[in-house]
Amino acid sequence: MGIGLAIVSTFLVHCGGTWAYAFFIILQQGKVSFHEPSKACLLTELGLAVALTLLGFFFLGVAIWGMRRKREKK
Repeated sequence: MGIGLAIVSTFLVHCGGTWAYAFFIILQQGKVSFHEPSKACLLTELGLAVALTLLGFFFLGVAIWGMRRKREKK
């Protein structure tokens, strides 16, 4: 279970980080893309992508901590 959680967390960090970077670049250039109605929607999506990245890092830490703890018990 710990390995599966680590794989899913790594995927979540990768996807969230990629989208956060994409939305940051779009906001930095000042061009609204992806047919968003306003800049507020882009800011919301940027915040969600950053939150998903941080959540992925948290779950990755939990998975690593759990695997270490399980290994130390043996």
